[in-house]
Amino acid sequence: MEFEKVLENRKTVREYTNEKIPSSMVDELLNAAIRVPVGMHNDEGYAIVSISDEKILKSITEESIKSGAKKDPLYGVPLVIIACKTEKAIENLVDFDCGIIVENIHLKATELGLSSVILRGFVGHLGEKAQYLKLFGLGNDIKPVIAIGIGYAKKSDSVKPSKRNFKIIRVEG
Repeated sequence: MEFEKVLENRKTVREYTNEKIPSSMVDELLNAAIRVPVGMHNDEGYAIVSISDEKILKSITEESIKSGAKKDPLYGVPLVIIACKTEKAIENLVDFDCGIIVENIHLKATELGLSSVILRGFVGHLGEKAQYLKLFGLGNDIKPVIAIGIGYAKKSDSVKPSKRNFKIIRVEG
């Protein structure tokens, strides 16, 4: 898919089928995640966790609801990828770098015909001491920053024109 088409088709989806994502596609998404520029070339500052285990995804939802979430914070996605920081992360770059990691995954998902949704709520709400983190054996030095849920959309809405209306300021010489 041409890049302009990826940008045009990319949108956030919040309703998914339970169809599993093929392992080869997960590999492509993870490859997109690691092909980002990170500040100071600090690859050791980040870890990427891919979760497709239904029990773990269910436990994240249950823990979130017990902690006050009103609905499934994962929207029923069959795959969650979490961008994490390590103790070697440069703190003032973490949010930018993890945002870029997740955006690359977001765009790759669109190219592959998948849908996605940025997930910050459960990561921020449950924090670094969340019980679900123990289920996949992260050490104390790896902390979640932001996640993305990926799957097949329940409905295939036609692409709508962007409603974004950012102020653009051009300074030219």
